Amino acid sequence: MVAERLAGLMDGVRSDRQGASKEAATLTQEQAAETMGVSRKSVQRAREVRQAAPDLAEKVESGEMTLGAAHKAAKPHVANNSGDNEWYTPKPYIEAARAVMGKIDVDPASSAEANKIVKAGTIYTAEDNGLKQDWAGKLWMNPPFSSALIGKFVEKLAASVESGDVTDALVLVNNATETRWFARLCSIATGICFPTGRVKFWHPRKESVPLQGQAVLYFGKHWGRFVIEFKKFGVIARIER
Repeated sequence: MVAERLAGLMDGVRSDRQGASKEAATLTQEQAAETMGVSRKSVQRAREVRQAAPDLAEKVESGEMTLGAAHKAAKPHVANNSGDNEWYTPKPYIEAARAVMGKIDVDPASSAEANKIVKAGTIYTAEDNGLKQDWAGKLWMNPPFSSALIGKFVEKLAASVESGDVTDALVLVNNATETRWFARLCSIATGICFPTGRVKFWHPRKESVPLQGQAVLYFGKHWGRFVIEFKKFGVIARIER
């Protein structure tokens, strides 16, 4: 019976992620646990496994592996992120970014929904392909976290900052300190904030399950403003060269 409930749980989480069930997509962890007859912890673990390692999730669903074993084996890591890129930044971070820079001219990895909070003068959606557009002025970026895209967005940002086209920028990324793209950001950033805990991203139709910590990097001359606005989120460090 337990195995059957877990199989149903994994299948339900898959439906949630694929948008097949509007009702499932609106369930909280507590509601999902009650509906499926499992613990809230099992719901959390199922979502994490489904997001980080779909192949292991299928094994849980088929009964080849326990949820606990799959969760331990998944070991989600930012360097191998290949999942859903459509997650939006919480409003307090956007307000802090606007306070540092004065305004946000461009958000190169956005959507109409996200821009209701970001309020950038210019946005580029996935359909626009921000990598092919010009970036200039004061920029906010929460780039796609998939390993196939984030390096490209980081490199374009770095080139835009170094050319002077982007005069101020704030970027929210996973704290993948061992990756080349993170080192590239640090090579030109003024400072960095490591938030306490994980940033709870949002989306109007699905629930965020953050699997790792994040970092906010600042590029510009308003170091004092950055410290004032972002120290409330976590540890601040200036990058010296």
